[in-house]
Amino acid sequence: MTKIQFDMPHALVTLTTIEGNVEIEVWPKAGDSAFVVLDPQTAREIAAAMLRLVDEAAPTEAPVQEDGPSNVVDLASRRKPS
Repeated sequence: MTKIQFDMPHALVTLTTIEGNVEIEVWPKAGDSAFVVLDPQTAREIAAAMLRLVDEAAPTEAPVQEDGPSNVVDLASRRKPS
């Protein structure tokens, strides 16, 4: 079993492999958790879609500071392999 956690300001997100599937669990720091277990193909498709979104959003110039949601964080910097 592999487990990776992302400690974000508003939630703790855990990705876990379970019997060949991937569980995505979100623990908001205030409230109940929610989770879903996905087959590997669906998990790959979600990951690929996230990478496409990141590539599309990647700045080609210096980023312009804009007012935005305060809950946007860099997940890669918060990755904690277990």
